[in-house]
Amino acid sequence: MRVKKLKINGYDVFLYKTKRYSSINMKFLFETDYSREWVYKADLLANYMSCSMDKYRTRKAINDRYMELYSPAWSIDNYAKGEKMLTTASFSFYDPELVRDDYLEEAMSFASEVLFRPNFEGGKLDEKELSRCRDNILNKIADDLLDNQYKAYKNFMETMYPNTYITEDLFGSKEEAETLLHGYSSRDLIECHDSIFNRSCVGLIIMGNVKDEYLKYIEKLFQFKSVKELDENYNEELAIREELPTYVKETDKEYGESILRCAYRCRAKTYKEEMTYRVVSQILSSSGMLLHKVLRDEMKLVYSVTCGYNRHSGVMVLKAYLDKKNEAKALEGFEKVFELLKDKELIESELAKIKEKNALILYTFDENKWNPFSDLYNVSFNLGYKKKKKFKIIESVTSDDVIERVNSMEKIMVHFYEGGKE
Repeated sequence: MRVKKLKINGYDVFLYKTKRYSSINMKFLFETDYSREWVYKADLLANYMSCSMDKYRTRKAINDRYMELYSPAWSIDNYAKGEKMLTTASFSFYDPELVRDDYLEEAMSFASEVLFRPNFEGGKLDEKELSRCRDNILNKIADDLLDNQYKAYKNFMETMYPNTYITEDLFGSKEEAETLLHGYSSRDLIECHDSIFNRSCVGLIIMGNVKDEYLKYIEKLFQFKSVKELDENYNEELAIREELPTYVKETDKEYGESILRCAYRCRAKTYKEEMTYRVVSQILSSSGMLLHKVLRDEMKLVYSVTCGYNRHSGVMVLKAYLDKKNEAKALEGFEKVFELLKDKELIESELAKIKEKNALILYTFDENKWNPFSDLYNVSFNLGYKKKKKFKIIESVTSDDVIERVNSMEKIMVHFYEGGKE
């Protein structure tokens, strides 16, 4: 495969060397236990880290350094992944071949300042900047709470996933969020920083025109005190994607990841049968994530797996990213998934989620005039007669309909592409 796994300072580095892009992209991954209190503490910390560092105390000083470094892109993001919180620190620098030889070491030194040296002088944060960061988050929460689309989404999530990590961070009022955010002391945020950036690193993904000396910069500048192990089966974390090139210096070898495709003929005589196949696809890949749960979580065979149905061609394609050795087992996994789709109780549970989501979409963009430009949104989202007809048809789909369509599916093609070939 084109992706190489290395060890630097004790943590995993996944390296994808390519001259396809005009930038060198780095993404550090940190994993901690998830809770509402923890994720908002980390969000407040990330806001603060963007505006005050030991070396650059003001936003103007940071902006001036941006300009000197050709304005590199960077962000720190927190999001839930199951019962864990994943923090990603992403940096995008120019390929030094486009600017100057010593550029990358300077740019990565800046990234190191961002992560390891926020302005915590004397164990106290700059209260003026902290207040501004707190207000940024509170204003966003307040806007959400006033937005009818968010209200409908919040009600839907609390109904479908009560008392779970999915809904525990949904605030009921701005005052509730304000109490939480104002409850964090400088000490709390400094301890949060230490827990994430000094004790929770699980790895680094780096992609671009990377020379060996650039890896020495990483070894010198990014030394985490202790590290965890990155889940190699989680391909989304690797974020190695095919994109249109911004410039090309040489022709890259073929993208090196093994892919198994399995196509099924989905014969439909009526619009309802077409919509039933669409429901099957949703249960497999989005609403129920059945493929993911079986092939990745249970059988541990794939990095990621997707499903797409095209009603015009009448074909559904299941696509799995995996190692060559898991090809045969993955095909068995597909068959196992389709056997599960004969369980009426499981299907009825997933149908309820799909229909509830459709009702939410109709409520948000049709009956509830949540936005003065609602007519424009109806056009943008194609929520006209055809869309409403589709939702109405899906509303009539039963578990028996799903089982009948699954039994009629015909496997027509299996294709395996073995990545990493020269």
